[in-house]
Amino acid sequence: ERTGAIVKGTGRHSDLEWRQTPDGHQIGWLLEVGDGKAKPQVVVQGPLAVALFAVGAKLEGEHVTVAGELFEVHAPSRKVVYRIIAESITTDDLTIPAVLPATADIIECGAASDPALGSVDYCALEAGHLASGPQRHESAEGSVWPVSGAVGA
Repeated sequence: ERTGAIVKGTGRHSDLEWRQTPDGHQIGWLLEVGDGKAKPQVVVQGPLAVALFAVGAKLEGEHVTVAGELFEVHAPSRKVVYRIIAESITTDDLTIPAVLPATADIIECGAASDPALGSVDYCALEAGHLASGPQRHESAEGSVWPVSGAVGA
């Protein structure tokens, strides 16, 4: 688990650009952890990326805590970089994935869209929760990655 501010990098894994990959949606950034430490790349992909996209969160400059697997990336003639494949993201306003009550009723469904990603369906659940996935779901089970917090912040 690492905490810091989201900053835009220059590479494919850190440029804060939404992408559709063969494995699903993806976005990446650098995490400014402070104290002159190296900034790890954070890669968010698949259903977690869909949920992050659906809430429309402002990312650059946001203070986040990211949990996931940390890798050392070695490339010929380049310095070693660290990359976190995110499994959860927490900000002051939201947590992905959220821990939902066992019974959460759907109160609204809709779609967010982006030229790069197309349409992403989501369903707002009771108590301000949001679930998203490749299609609408009637529960927060299965492939849905729910979000808790402010939707569209």
